[in-house]
Amino acid sequence: MKYTVLTYQQKLQALSDKYYSHNRWQPKKGDYYTTSRNDLELYQIVDEDEEHFYTVSCHVENCHKEPWKKEEFLQDFGINRVSVQNYILESI
Repeated sequence: MKYTVLTYQQKLQALSDKYYSHNRWQPKKGDYYTTSRNDLELYQIVDEDEEHFYTVSCHVENCHKEPWKKEEFLQDFGINRVSVQNYILESI
């Protein structure tokens, strides 16, 4: 895992990409994301299979993979997930 937390500027850019530019996200293994909460937490999809994405919290040491059903990943709570593209992470 290369990144651990976001800067305020990175969080704002990710939120802008989703809510202002209306960029659509098709989640896949290796993607980073955050939530629309007031925090700088970063998560990554570290694995996937036919039915699930497996995510980890980048800001927590020794975290375990959390399974999320693919069909539900961007629904319910998932609508609050915000993709963090590589160009944003590299703009530190």
